[in-house]
Amino acid sequence: YNIMLNNQLPNFQGTTQFRIYHSSPNQKPPPRNRFTAGLAGLATGSVILASKGKYLISALKLTKFASLSSMILTVGAYTAFYGFPYAVGMTSLILIHESGHALVMKRMGIPFSPMVFVPFMGAAVAMKKQPRDAYQEALVAFGGPVLGSLGALGFAGAGQATGSDLLIALADFGFMINLFNMIPLGMMDGGRICGAVSPYA
Repeated sequence: YNIMLNNQLPNFQGTTQFRIYHSSPNQKPPPRNRFTAGLAGLATGSVILASKGKYLISALKLTKFASLSSMILTVGAYTAFYGFPYAVGMTSLILIHESGHALVMKRMGIPFSPMVFVPFMGAAVAMKKQPRDAYQEALVAFGGPVLGSLGALGFAGAGQATGSDLLIALADFGFMINLFNMIPLGMMDGGRICGAVSPYA
């Protein structure tokens, strides 16, 4: 309790008047921002993927129909934070990004496994054969952010044309994940690209 002396009130019969303010200790905290929570989860997951992602992806690849089942699982996980429409859009943008890697691998004759989605970590298309050199691996790594950014640009254009806040928000997410993947760290695209720049990357 906070007690404040009120000098402005008249004093009756020699008594002092007090005004008492009650502050309940059981007040509910403000609601948690879902976008911030989801972004934090995505960032945390990306760090885990950079260090331990190889083992998680290998485990998921043991499941039959890994691509479809992991995609459905990812949509469900994102739906809990953002709702179904935004979750479908997020997963679609991740799909476009990973398709960029797959297209470059196919162009270069590098065999690859089916795409596997990992909630709050992204997705991956694993190469079944090592690239010829660091330059070839860098091109494969570039394929994801390039096609992913074009996909985000398409969402942005559709959002501007239709006035859809959902599509604009998805475009922001698409640009963010493609830029985030360019960080030169571990298994992320930026880390693989740096291999063509320096053998110590």
